[in-house]
Amino acid sequence: AEAYHRWKRDKVAHALNSKGITCDIDALVSCAPQTRRRVVFTARRSEAGMRLGFVRALSSEIISIEECPISLPEIVAKLDRLKALAELVCATTKSFRMTVTVTGSGLDVAVHDSGKLGENQRRVASNFVIAQGLARLSIDGEVIIEPKKPVVMFGGVAVAVPPGAFLQATEHDDRLF
Repeated sequence: AEAYHRWKRDKVAHALNSKGITCDIDALVSCAPQTRRRVVFTARRSEAGMRLGFVRALSSEIISIEECPISLPEIVAKLDRLKALAELVCATTKSFRMTVTVTGSGLDVAVHDSGKLGENQRRVASNFVIAQGLARLSIDGEVIIEPKKPVVMFGGVAVAVPPGAFLQATEHDDRLF
């Protein structure tokens, strides 16, 4: 873990230095197991079927996953359904991103670069979202369906978040900033 922390810190320092920025860099804040509320998956349809997972470092290979030890259980419990949703919204032969965020209303799914959906695909995907109890599905910033407004608590206040909004990866990280 220490070698990884050093590598990550050096990567940040190098990026800042390349822009002429020199500053102190605090230690890396680790993510405890099963606490990550926001995960960005990569999906792609292949001859073997839909792949949903993470891109292998220095590669374009997608490593399919069946579990994710850092993600909140709400995400892990729906991995198979997220993969099915990726299949429904895929209108491209290329890889696309699926950002999944746990909110107080359920999972908020923001898809990017999956291609243009036809009306039938939109209807089928919308019905799937409702059946699975997801809070929202957006594609390239357009809300396809929002059965429940996604909200996140900040300091005891429920805040509605826009599609694909950046949130700190864990609730603990919110308190750090």
